[in-house]
Amino acid sequence: MGDSDKARIERLERELAAARKTVSALVARVERQADVDPDRFSILKAMAQLEEVIAARERDLARSEAWFRVLWDECPDMLVTLDREGHVQDRNRAARLAGLEEEFASAFEDHPGVRELMGQNLIDGELVLADGRPVHVHGVRLDGGMRLLVLRDLSVRRMLQEELNRTRRLAAVGQLAEAVAHEINNPLAVILGRLELLRSVEEPNPLELAHSLDVVQDHARRIGLISRNLHVFGRPGLGRQRHVRLSGLVERALGSGGRRMVDVQVDVSIEPPDLEVYGDPVQLEQVVVALLLNAADSMHRRGSIEVHARGTDRLRILEVRDQSSGLPEG
Repeated sequence: MGDSDKARIERLERELAAARKTVSALVARVERQADVDPDRFSILKAMAQLEEVIAARERDLARSEAWFRVLWDECPDMLVTLDREGHVQDRNRAARLAGLEEEFASAFEDHPGVRELMGQNLIDGELVLADGRPVHVHGVRLDGGMRLLVLRDLSVRRMLQEELNRTRRLAAVGQLAEAVAHEINNPLAVILGRLELLRSVEEPNPLELAHSLDVVQDHARRIGLISRNLHVFGRPGLGRQRHVRLSGLVERALGSGGRRMVDVQVDVSIEPPDLEVYGDPVQLEQVVVALLLNAADSMHRRGSIEVHARGTDRLRILEVRDQSSGLPEG
């Protein structure tokens, strides 16, 4: 170790000793002051702790503000704060992209509707933006007459809902096609079988010929009824509604029953005889035919059926009763 190094170390030691003396003197001075005025030392200590707490709270507040600003700007919904007069005070990025300017109502198609909605204490409703997008608006009142509005774009949701409905309709069409194919194949098989049978007989018996033709006619009507039902199902608004006398309606339904109703006795009672109902004659006839044929089939096409119709000031009641055992209780 050289003389210069020793001299530097000695100088540092002297400076350190002097610093220690200074610190000791300051400590002694504080202790003397504490002995003279102990409350002052406690106050200084409490103030220092309070300053540390305030500094920590300021750091927490700064972090909270940063988080809030991120959530505010990155929220996919449109967020807007308005003053008492309905002017935009602050808006997030989604609201800026939607064209929400200083005058809030100018961003919508229905300006009076917006102003009416804004006049409510609890804001909750649907509006349409100037670009045609529907939005749901929900708002709350803040201090000082301010309002916070949350606007949620409904266009994507409705597009997805329409796509879902379209998929459901396609699935329903597939199920309907399967059911229709099954319903039509049965009477077609009977018709083709009867025609093949007639073709194989050189001189058919007139009674057998008449019976076979009745069967063919019955099942052809059944196919026509299925076709009409599909027509009504596909375009339900086609039917013309008018006043229909129930006596004629039941008579036409009996005539459409075919051979399935030949051995069935039908007693009709309508009170009053000129009782009418307002509706689509074709659809009403289909309903009555279905009731009569179901009743006949439940009795194996033999027995009696009672058809009773009555009316009040606002209602028309049509009852079809048969002699079958009915459905099991289970």
